[in-house]
Amino acid sequence: LDNIFGSTGSGITIRDVITRLENLEFNLPINDEEPRNKIGKNQVRDEQPTHFISIPINKLKSNFDKLNYDLLEFNQEVESFLVPDASMHLTLLTLRAETSEEIEITKNIMNEIISSEEFKKIGPISLKFKGIGEFYQKVLYSKCESDCIDKLKLLKNLIFDKLSMANVNTAGNYYDFVPHLTVFKIKNNMNNSNMCVNDFVSEFLWDKYESFDFGNEIINEIKLCKMTNIFVSKAYPVEHSVQFVNHHT
Repeated sequence: LDNIFGSTGSGITIRDVITRLENLEFNLPINDEEPRNKIGKNQVRDEQPTHFISIPINKLKSNFDKLNYDLLEFNQEVESFLVPDASMHLTLLTLRAETSEEIEITKNIMNEIISSEEFKKIGPISLKFKGIGEFYQKVLYSKCESDCIDKLKLLKNLIFDKLSMANVNTAGNYYDFVPHLTVFKIKNNMNNSNMCVNDFVSEFLWDKYESFDFGNEIINEIKLCKMTNIFVSKAYPVEHSVQFVNHHT
């Protein structure tokens, strides 16, 4: 897998990056032995994020529905692990906002960024997802194609820098940015300890979707979401949403 994505350059593998991010977003336990690479001036080691800024996936849902249908046809038990349609997203960054003031600061920064010259210089960002892969046999994901990653990094860094300058705690951004879309994640508990991705993805499905083109979607919205266990709530609470459909026209 690391031959596909490469290393972060710090001795931390891409597997480590995704595993930690998935555990944070799904409100699942984090392995205390995982290496942590602090990169933000307002981060404190071991502090957990409370929110994340994400890009919602809308146009491509029908294509991922085809994959979900095939997964359910093969093994219906996967249903409890599938990411609900309403929660399909790509995460840009995480943060810790414990007060209403910190939430308001974050909202204002999101509003200001979309009208900034820095944002306009980035230009339209078209997400492209192609193929599927797995992390530690616990997560099935779709890969974000490399030709859009540079622009995504520019957007992520723009938001991250503005939050840092405003002294917002950017907890959780310990590793390099690895954009991906989660299809399902096997919950970490005693009942599921022996389950793996291959229990739900047959060889036929691997062959069918390994290089499957899920399509393109132009970004026109970013959301501030509160972290929660979506296996219970089925959707992340949205604290703020900013649309910018007309800013690149």
